[in-house]
Amino acid sequence: MKLSTSYTFATGQGGAAGPSTRGIAFNAPAPTDAILGAYTLAPFDDAGGHINPNASYHYHAVNGGTTQIAQKDGHAAMIGYAMDGYGMYGQLDANGKEPTDLDDCREHYDATRGYHYHVAAPGSNNFINCLKGAYAK
Repeated sequence: MKLSTSYTFATGQGGAAGPSTRGIAFNAPAPTDAILGAYTLAPFDDAGGHINPNASYHYHAVNGGTTQIAQKDGHAAMIGYAMDGYGMYGQLDANGKEPTDLDDCREHYDATRGYHYHVAAPGSNNFINCLKGAYAK
């Protein structure tokens, strides 16, 4: 599986703590030719991302266009890693339910995955609210 730093999770506006780039997604195709061909900062594509001349292609939402690693126990699929090294998982599990014990950063613990994040709903324009682990500034 190829990882690409150009496919980053970004935050929306709203004063969330920490860096604006929060993680790296598992590589997924982006329609960069179509986005760049519009000669504008495009709205979000079907994958929940867009291009920005200063930040390249990046995601603001998980809309099913990213590579996902299914979990055998019905847990939400893994979609990438946060910049602090913890795994990032989809918002909903196989039964369509969101964990109820997420902290302010959208992180929690289970015995299989350890500490990990669950991304917010696509309309929030943000993946996670902060990073729990250390990150370089």
